[in-house]
Amino acid sequence: MNRYRVISRWSAVYDDPIIMRAGQEVVIDHTRPEEDPEWRGWVWCVADNAQGWAPAQMLEVVEQGGASSATWSAAPRC
Repeated sequence: MNRYRVISRWSAVYDDPIIMRAGQEVVIDHTRPEEDPEWRGWVWCVADNAQGWAPAQMLEVVEQGGASSATWSAAPRC
């Protein structure tokens, strides 16, 4: 699998959300494509033993790995 870098912040609301930090390495699991046209552009990410959907536009491909360039959390903000 290719590794990607997170480039912008994102939050979503649901239990046990994935959280990615700027500069963090993540993996996109392309075996789980989002097929609903309303959610096109979302990818299944694995980061620090957590996983979940994240918007693809906040990631960039990094040769031989990836790293987040911005903090991102699917956790709700209080």
